[in-house]
Amino acid sequence: MTVYGDYLLAIPDRATCLEFSFFITPDFNWQANNLLAQFMADYFANSFPTSAADPLACHFQSEVTDSINYITNELLENAVKFHCNRAFNIKCGLAFDQDELIIYVANVVNQVLGLQFQERIDQLLKGDPGELLIQQIEANALSNNNNLQSGLGLLTIMNDYQARLGWKFEQVLTIPHSFMVTTMVRYSGMYPFLKKQLELAEVSESENALKMGAR
Repeated sequence: MTVYGDYLLAIPDRATCLEFSFFITPDFNWQANNLLAQFMADYFANSFPTSAADPLACHFQSEVTDSINYITNELLENAVKFHCNRAFNIKCGLAFDQDELIIYVANVVNQVLGLQFQERIDQLLKGDPGELLIQQIEANALSNNNNLQSGLGLLTIMNDYQARLGWKFEQVLTIPHSFMVTTMVRYSGMYPFLKKQLELAEVSESENALKMGAR
């Protein structure tokens, strides 16, 4: 096993988790990625409902929901695009714990692609994300290769969402010359919203306890 970046080997037991596992068919509908990403975003939003009377909380909820949707879509698109063995399912998960949101996707890639990806990850971790993003946008504009493995989506996540990324590579023993790759995004942009919702929940519990004690 090889780990890069800010990969979290074990998600805390106290975290709220949601995970999906699905297989790829020859006629896979790419719209399924959008549906899954939106469902995960809506699941999070409904876990912390807000009141229309609190515009700030509504704003943060909308921001976080949009972030989950975009990040999940990017990870799923890469996973489906480069998944090399239909005998293995793609896994996609969401976990939130205190001030951090974790999104991860796992898929199988062949050895050649896996080694290329590790080289690209090394470049991402050693370089400046902002400069790399500009360079890659310029390179993509000059390239006629639509399948360019640029990492543009990952760079966008790092820059626009200030997220921390991590990767885990594991050899698949039952498939020669292949890796199970898990890409993880750790996002703290939800903190103002989540902190406020947790504070409201604590106030509500305290009020209920006082009411019960007064009876």
